[in-house]
Amino acid sequence: MKTTRAGRATWQDGKLQMSAMIDVVFLLLTFFVFTIVPQDLESHLDVLRPRLQGSTDNPTILRVNVHADRLELNGRSMTRDGVDRFLERLGSMSRMATVVITCDGNSAHGGLVGVLDLCAKHGFANISLASR
Repeated sequence: MKTTRAGRATWQDGKLQMSAMIDVVFLLLTFFVFTIVPQDLESHLDVLRPRLQGSTDNPTILRVNVHADRLELNGRSMTRDGVDRFLERLGSMSRMATVVITCDGNSAHGGLVGVLDLCAKHGFANISLASR
């Protein structure tokens, strides 16, 4: 604002110094470029890699099909208690088996949660989910 002789104030257009602002932006950019710490996301992923061709141990794969009215374990119809007993016996020998749970389109999600609870109860960690 500028005052005249009569004491009245008149407005002038302000001017912005763009070169100073551009300098500050580049300083901030270089600060962030040099202080960034890249995260290695791939090292935190739990990935099962394929075995060598000469490997002798074959992994056990259990296929549990969840239907609206029943459960199937490797193609055999079973009750929840039967699946529980089978997983208990297998879990006492080896917990490295892979459990593939396939849900039917008409099944309630309670059946899936029940099978997941059984797998957690007996210590199975390699679980795959699928749907039909």
